[in-house]
Amino acid sequence: QSPGKRGDFNLARQGERISLPADLHEACERSLRILPLLFDEKSGACLAAPEFDPCFVQSGGYGYCWPRDAAVAVLALAHAGRHEFAEPFFRWCQKSQAEEGYWHQRYWLSGDVGPSWCTPDSAIQIDQTGSVVHAMSVYYRELPDFERPQFSNAFWDTVRSGAEYLAGSLTDTGLHETACDLWETFRGSFLYSNASIFAAL
Repeated sequence: QSPGKRGDFNLARQGERISLPADLHEACERSLRILPLLFDEKSGACLAAPEFDPCFVQSGGYGYCWPRDAAVAVLALAHAGRHEFAEPFFRWCQKSQAEEGYWHQRYWLSGDVGPSWCTPDSAIQIDQTGSVVHAMSVYYRELPDFERPQFSNAFWDTVRSGAEYLAGSLTDTGLHETACDLWETFRGSFLYSNASIFAAL
């Protein structure tokens, strides 16, 4: 399309067509081609970015799965009609979820915990848990009625465990206790993290 022209984009399930400026339409189309390439068919995990630098000399080390980022990718694909990535990723989440109900900062695609500086002893990145629980609940609500019981039976324990952890993290103020922020830099109570908990619960 030439600059300034608009393109239609379909939103799945809702049956809605939205009109986007040409540059945004092209970005959406490219994203829909690239995002699926980041999902591991065997595990269901979503790679943050491909690694071509095994010693991390020229890169920051993104050959991991961040549950928050993967949850956003899964919902974006599902909204665009690519539902085949959601349940495999949610099954990966079941396997990687800590006994206490939270998810760590990042993982190897196998589900093993990756190197991390946001740990339970210091402060976890609580928005990872909020994002996964939120994604599962959004996906469930957008399923046709006849598919919901099967999804609920498969994932309810995971959602409940994550939600109980999140609820237990709240202080008397209604905000979360000390956690690590979205960018893994500060410790405290943060808008984004609290929003992810609110959305999940």
